[in-house]
Amino acid sequence: MLDRYAAGTCSADEKKLVEQWYEGIGAGNRLLVNDLQRQQIEARLWKKIAINSAAKPAAKRQWARIAATVSVLALAAASAFFIHRSQRNTMASATSLVTENYTMQASNEGSTIKTIVLEDGTTVILQPHSYLLYSDFKPEKREVKLIGAAFFEVSHDQRRPFLVYSKDVITRVLGTSFSIDAHQDDAAIIVSVKTGRVSVSRPSASTSSNHTDPGEVILTPNQKAIFDLNQNKLTTTLTDNPQPIQRTEEGPVEMNFDEEQVIVILHRLEEVYGVRISFDEQLLESCVLTTVFSGESLYERLKIICKAIGGTFETKGTSIIIQSRGCKELNPV
Repeated sequence: MLDRYAAGTCSADEKKLVEQWYEGIGAGNRLLVNDLQRQQIEARLWKKIAINSAAKPAAKRQWARIAATVSVLALAAASAFFIHRSQRNTMASATSLVTENYTMQASNEGSTIKTIVLEDGTTVILQPHSYLLYSDFKPEKREVKLIGAAFFEVSHDQRRPFLVYSKDVITRVLGTSFSIDAHQDDAAIIVSVKTGRVSVSRPSASTSSNHTDPGEVILTPNQKAIFDLNQNKLTTTLTDNPQPIQRTEEGPVEMNFDEEQVIVILHRLEEVYGVRISFDEQLLESCVLTTVFSGESLYERLKIICKAIGGTFETKGTSIIIQSRGCKELNPV
């Protein structure tokens, strides 16, 4: 019938039947793909068909649209299958780990964050498509395994360190807040510290591999460690948006400076953010600044200072380096 429809030889009833079938394709079916994925699939298919169908008579163009729709539905269903299978494999992996090493699992398969409170009072904010595996905590340590991404607010316990296992990385703390991003398909693991001190290392078994073990690093507030799993390389740097470690009940500390030496201001920023700021004190000795800092980020505050002293700044590792010629040329005597 479809062949006759394309050739224009089918009866009026057959033509009506085909067109009704075409209009009803996919009605009532829900595919496990989101709108963006469906649009991308359809766009690729229509682009390929457009050239051929544009040069054909009306009946053949209609047949091309019918064929395209069938292909769209088939590919969308295939995409849904593979997406669902990928999510199912991740879930199966987490479930097997619970069976082998852990007895409990918290999962977040939704689209918003999920808050979990563990037996010791530790709060875990689990990101979407993430899993936390754990058992009853032992008298000497607290252990969990993370698949995905989460923020931890660890209850302080001097006697029992809190250990998070994520892929090939162990994050060890006594009581602090930090985040870990360790999705299964990612080639890197990122550990970022908000408060306290965090030890990040590889399991001892990794030293027997053919790669050089990157060792252990200690992270302090506003620092993060990035483990490249492909190159077995560790990089430490500052977080994307360092936050004040000194706060009042109302929020971040407001900073007021009236004709203050820039050297003093920079040292104050070091204290507030817990970040090392390197500069030439002799060159900046004559630089003064009047300003008020309230809601700006650290980097915005540094831009204001550098604009006043004709300087620049850059991040190197976990430090900030300020370059300037000083203020004598800007304010000659």
